[in-house]
Amino acid sequence: MTTSNDENSKNPDLKVVGEDSTEASNSAVAGEGQAAPEPALPTVEELLAAKETELLRAQADFQNFRLRSSREKEDLRKYSTTSFARDLLPVLDAFEQCLKAEGIKPEASKETQGEPGSSDQANIKDKQGLELIATQFKNTLKKHGIEQIGAVGDSFDPQWHQAIRKEENPDATGDTILEVYAPGFKIYDRVLRPAMVAVSVAP
Repeated sequence: MTTSNDENSKNPDLKVVGEDSTEASNSAVAGEGQAAPEPALPTVEELLAAKETELLRAQADFQNFRLRSSREKEDLRKYSTTSFARDLLPVLDAFEQCLKAEGIKPEASKETQGEPGSSDQANIKDKQGLELIATQFKNTLKKHGIEQIGAVGDSFDPQWHQAIRKEENPDATGDTILEVYAPGFKIYDRVLRPAMVAVSVAP
């Protein structure tokens, strides 16, 4: 121990090995003991702005919910009879077929039209009765937003019509309905049954 101290006194620039690491370790320990700076607290204005943003977002979500619920309720009211109306269409088709069936027309001969109890007069009354029922049937459907679509001369629209035959016709413009095989129906803005039609094409 005396020899080492003598050498250090003779050479003041010489340091004992491990002194630097010891000092660095002591500095690190002292640094760890210091408390980390606390984050700045938000101001009152910042808190109010954040709450206002949350309130506006909640109000917008609630308004969207009300609009969506209103649309769903309206759609339920309008289209709740879709299946029932579709089932009624064959009944209306049957009336239409009866009216188109060959037989005595309302314009019967004068000789038989006025004769009480004649078969012609009975057929006329039957036909008029069917026409009345069919008209009332269509009017009732119309009250519930159900209307017939597809008529000769209309422009072909694949949303409402189904082309089962195409025909060249120089007298008609392209994509024009030439004949209706089965009328179509819609309920408000939705197709209930597409019309079966023949469509003209350019020659």
